[in-house]
Formats: sequence, structure tokens, C-alpha cells
Amino acid sequence: MSHLGELALRAYVRLLPKRPAGQSASPEAYFVWQYETSEKIFATFPEFDFRNRRILELGCGIGGRAAWLARNGAREVVGIDISIEDVRNATQIKNKLYPDLKNVSYYPCKEDEELTELGEFDVVLLLDSIEHVVSPLKVLRLAKKYVKSGGRVYFSTIGWFHHAGSHLGIPFATVFFSDETLLNFVRWKVSRPDYQPTDWDSDPPIARWDSVYDLRDRPGEYLNKITVRQLKKLVHYAPYRRGRVIMIGFRSPRLRWLNPLRHIPIVSEVFHSAVVGMLET
Repeated sequence: MSHLGELALRAYVRLLPKRPAGQSASPEAYFVWQYETSEKIFATFPEFDFRNRRILELGCGIGGRAAWLARNGAREVVGIDISIEDVRNATQIKNKLYPDLKNVSYYPCKEDEELTELGEFDVVLLLDSIEHVVSPLKVLRLAKKYVKSGGRVYFSTIGWFHHAGSHLGIPFATVFFSDETLLNFVRWKVSRPDYQPTDWDSDPPIARWDSVYDLRDRPGEYLNKITVRQLKKLVHYAPYRRGRVIMIGFRSPRLRWLNPLRHIPIVSEVFHSAVVGMLET
């Protein structure tokens, strides 16, 4: 069965359009993508008031979303991340693209470390990051230490069975295939002569996939495999005054007819566009 799955995935990838030669993902391209998609992302957050607010983004990565907030009305935005390289790239790219943007800054930190010198914030954000931490509950506890009384913590993520849950670019991969099948497929893909490495690949690209047998250990991007059901329990038991989970539907006109399914237990694990959590102190 595993072998048949690998053959199916190989056939699928051969049907995909080839990326133009010389075109590869880069930190700057990812920063720009984050920046340009931020308005739609934040429009899904209930009662999200960021203008004239002091905002912290935990797990800011390359920093594009923090820059968008700073440029569109936030009083001050601080981004922190455990990746020193991402923080360095975020600062350099922001200075290159928006040299006059002075109300956003980025800092490196260790996992579970509280940078007390940063003070308190009106809003704390975890954007596309809660699925990448070992303990989501610890991260929400950390977020509470940063947010002032009466403030809010928001997170945006996807469940493990979401069509992009594997982070491998294969729709619904976690629904239909085992980790072993997916990882064997990845090793085949990055070993092909026509594979175009990205800025995040090792040299050779297959090297970083050696000895990986579980997608939790996806190199460079840990995945905790959190489900929608687990996210709802997380918000229910997190140490906040109250919390809500909002299932976001699909925007595409050809998929909107599926949106009622996001409210049905079990089925909602697959049929959702995103999951937004709002917690109040």
C-alpha cells in the first residue's frame, strides 16, 4: 500500500507545472507574501483592533506580517522568534523594503523564554506558528505573561487534516497517506535531476531528510500534528478569562458550498480554511 501511495504521489507531481528556471523561494519573497496576504488574514480575526495598539508577534518568522501591522496603524509592533537567522533576515528585508518604518523591531529568543524587558502589550499574536511548537499550552501561557490585563491573544493556524497540514504542498496528504509514504516521496522528489532547490534546502537537498521517519520531525519546521478537536480543548483549558475558536471557511467561489461542513465535528477537521482562536485576559 505504501508503494502504491508513492507511485500516486509521483504521478501527481509530474502533472504539476514546472517552476521557471532560476526562480526559487527566498526570504524576501516570503516576507512580501506575508505582507501582501496580511489584510485578508487579519480580517478573519473577531473584534481585532490593532490601530494605535502595542502588539507582540510570537514566532514572527521572516517578519512580513509584523511589518504590515506597523505600516497600517499599529503604534508599535515587536516580533520575536527562536530562529536567529529569520530575525536577521526580517530586520534586513524590512530595512530594505521599508527603510522609514521605525515602529517595528525583531528580536531572537529561546523557546519558552520571556523577554521581560519588552514590557506588556495590548495584543499578542501567534500566526501560523502554534502548529510548530512542542507544547501549544506552554506557548499560550507565555503569551499571557506578555499581554496586559484586558488585552487579547489571537492565534491563526490549521488543523492536521487540513489540505495543507503536511506543509509539503500535497493537498490532503495527511488524510490519505502515512508519514512513511510522504517522506519517501519527498526524498524521491528532492533527488530528481530537475528539482530546483530553495534557499531553505540543504546541500544536497536530500541530506536534511536523512533518518526522518515522522512528520513531527520535518526538518527546519517541527509539526506537532495538532487537530481541530485538540485546538478547541486547548482554548477551553488555557489559563484565560475566556476564549473562542472560530472556524474560517473557504473564500473561493468554487469551494464556498463546502463551508457549512466546517461546523460539523470530525468533518471540520478536513473542511476548513483556517482556525482562529481569541483569548481574553
